Amino acid sequence: MSDARDESRSFSSKVRCALKNAISSTLDRHTLGIWAVFSALAAFSGPFGTYQNNSYFSALLAWTVLLACAIAVAFVVYELCRAFVLHRGEAFLNCVFFPIGSIAITLVVDLLLIYWLERPETIRPGLFSLWVSVVAIMLGVLLVRNKMPQFSSAISESGAVQLPLSEPASLPPQSRLAQRLDIPQGTRIIHISANGHFVDVQTCTKTHRTRMRFSDAVAELDETIGITVHRSHWVHRDAVRGWVPNVAKPYVVLENEVKIPVSKTYFANVEAAKLTELTELEDTDPPEREAAFGS
Repeated sequence: MSDARDESRSFSSKVRCALKNAISSTLDRHTLGIWAVFSALAAFSGPFGTYQNNSYFSALLAWTVLLACAIAVAFVVYELCRAFVLHRGEAFLNCVFFPIGSIAITLVVDLLLIYWLERPETIRPGLFSLWVSVVAIMLGVLLVRNKMPQFSSAISESGAVQLPLSEPASLPPQSRLAQRLDIPQGTRIIHISANGHFVDVQTCTKTHRTRMRFSDAVAELDETIGITVHRSHWVHRDAVRGWVPNVAKPYVVLENEVKIPVSKTYFANVEAAKLTELTELEDTDPPEREAAFGS
């Protein structure tokens, strides 16, 4: 019963984190730039019967909505794949994402063409040709998205254009630790733990391991708001659901239901953070990570 409950919590937590990451990636400035450019080009060329709109602006509106839905679906599928299959490697992740993502986008676009734009079958592409187009566009977008940061840096270094590239207000500055581990902008680091000469850096969907001291890893978080709860554990303040202080071995509970031990040394530090106090109730097991890292 307890194992089934833990599996259910783990599943729902992974889904929630995947959706958060999908929203963050969809609203990334590179994604928005690609969306705007491809919408304008598609409205001008008018594939899939959209040239039959009465004006360029009506075609632009149609393609803005079509591509917005396609991009959102792509990121949702990608983040869900990351959450559940990334442990098997990046190559396996891509092998799973591309067929599932391309099919999902194809179906969404086809439904929009039928029921929203009301394109008759005579001018609407077949599912296979639509799928081929989606795969080609996915590969093109992937290439452009990967090249955009390098392109921006090249322009800046050449001195040709010196425009400030500000991040969206909703995204915090990227920490040195996130840059070191190539963690995407906007992806939240929720937990750092010491593991011998290494540290494990955990986001909602992935755990990165790097050889460095725990104290150095925490220092490289820069302005990230968090709490050191143990000599081997740091947690993001917003990732903490609450804590259980009135037990023999106090612990904090993360939003993914993982329990992190609070040591006597850092008890006052955690108490000062004014976290929500939780009761044991059904959750009577000791912190899951304590056995691995000591008290």
